[in-house]
Amino acid sequence: MVAGLALITATVVNMLLTWPASSSIVQFTTWVQALQLLIVMGGASFAIFAGHRAMSGGASLATSFHFSWSTIGLVGATAGLLIGGVTTGFTWAGGPTSQNYPNWGQGWQVTATTIEPFLWIVAASVTVFAIAQIVFLVRIGSHNDEPLATPDTTSDY
Repeated sequence: MVAGLALITATVVNMLLTWPASSSIVQFTTWVQALQLLIVMGGASFAIFAGHRAMSGGASLATSFHFSWSTIGLVGATAGLLIGGVTTGFTWAGGPTSQNYPNWGQGWQVTATTIEPFLWIVAASVTVFAIAQIVFLVRIGSHNDEPLATPDTTSDY
C-alpha cells in the first residue's frame, strides 16, 4: 500500500512539475529531489519490504517497527523536500519581483534562511528511515534461522 501510494504521489508531483505555472516556481528546488525520493525510498524500497514480508510469512515485532519507522521517515522527508521546494521557489520569485534585493548576497541569505528548517526536517526523517533499515538488516534473517523439523521415525519403505 505504501509503495503504491508513493508512486501515485510521485506521479502527481511529476505532473505538477511539468505544468508551466508550478514548474516556474519549483523547477530547480528540492521538489525534484522529493520526486526521486518518492520513487526510490517510497516505491522501490517498500516493494522490497513487502516481498520480504510475504516470503517470511507475515508480521513480527521487527517488521512492524521497521514498517512504521520507514513510513514516518518517508513521509517526513517527502514533506520537507516538497514544502521546502515551494518556499524556496517563492523566495526566488519574490526577490526579483519586489526589486528590494538581488538574487545574490542578501537575496541568497533570505533563500538559505527560508529553506534551513525544512532541510533539518529532511535530515531527521532520513535518519529515522536509516535506523529502520539497520533494524531491518539486523532482523532480516533472524526469525527464519530455525531448522526444519525432522520426523523421529523412519518410514517403512
